[in-house]
Amino acid sequence: MEYERSCAKDRNPYWSSAKWYQNADGADPDCDYIWDTKYHLGEWYEADFDIDTMREFLADQHVKGSPWLATGFFGYSAKLLSRMAGVLGYEEDRRTYEALAERIKAAYNNVFVEADGSVCGKRHAESIRALAFGLVREDMEQTVADRLNRMLIENGYHFNSGFLSTGFLIPVLCKYGYADTAFQILGQREMPSWFYEIDCGATTVWEIWTGIDEKGEREGSQCHYSPAAVADSLFSVLAGIRPMEEAPGYKKILIEPVTGGGLARVEASMDSPYGMIRSGWERKGKVVTYSVTVPANAEAKFVLPYSYEIYGRILKQYPDAERSGREIRISLFSGQHQIVV
Repeated sequence: MEYERSCAKDRNPYWSSAKWYQNADGADPDCDYIWDTKYHLGEWYEADFDIDTMREFLADQHVKGSPWLATGFFGYSAKLLSRMAGVLGYEEDRRTYEALAERIKAAYNNVFVEADGSVCGKRHAESIRALAFGLVREDMEQTVADRLNRMLIENGYHFNSGFLSTGFLIPVLCKYGYADTAFQILGQREMPSWFYEIDCGATTVWEIWTGIDEKGEREGSQCHYSPAAVADSLFSVLAGIRPMEEAPGYKKILIEPVTGGGLARVEASMDSPYGMIRSGWERKGKVVTYSVTVPANAEAKFVLPYSYEIYGRILKQYPDAERSGREIRISLFSGQHQIVV
């Protein structure tokens, strides 16, 4: 973390006229928190890049670095380190890195986030990453998400993000109210998409979206984690299985499934330290039945978006269900549960 801080404090002459150097004479200038030095591989194979574009991009990286990308990970790392220190009881370190994360966030907003919600232009990766890492000011988050959604729709529900952000795309869209767009992207069959690869006979996820061309020629790795990170979304978003930080190891489980798109049924299970967790849903007409299995010695919080009608139905099944803002919350204990709405 301190190495990253030193990299941010170093100056890169290439960016000397950039926005973050304009207040460099102050006691706490933005340029001390924008990491614009060192060589980075960058976003790596953004979905609309071909191999020649990638070569040009990598050559530029030696001079330019990736200020928006590196600064994003700098801020996210500081936030995570602060949380780790808090868990371990190192209160001074927690405060130190929390303050650093907030100062990086302020600099990031000052120089990369525009009033119209754009983050470094029209590339999807920067907006996805900024929202996923919590780098955008609260009053601007929805504006950035709205613009990202518009860009994706205008691009025919195709993303142009790469390795370091595509895995966050589906959770970000669902978090900010664009589950319909997320389902359109998941179901996309034109390149770049996961179904395009399946339709080509793939049994693993490729490094490059054109990993097998129309002639059957192969390019890049045929099995790569980063584009395959969408699998996390299938568990944590569609099925909604997530751990709760206050009781790690799935002692307490958050179940917050997202329904929609052309899907009629979802089933997911994972073997936790407490036993098997299951979450699924099935749609028949306008009725959705949710099925949840909570393992022994664990408990779950089941969450759905609030509506007056759905809340009334749930109270008949679970009288202890609570409304919390725009959410309905149900406490579930060990065993099998069905919620019909």
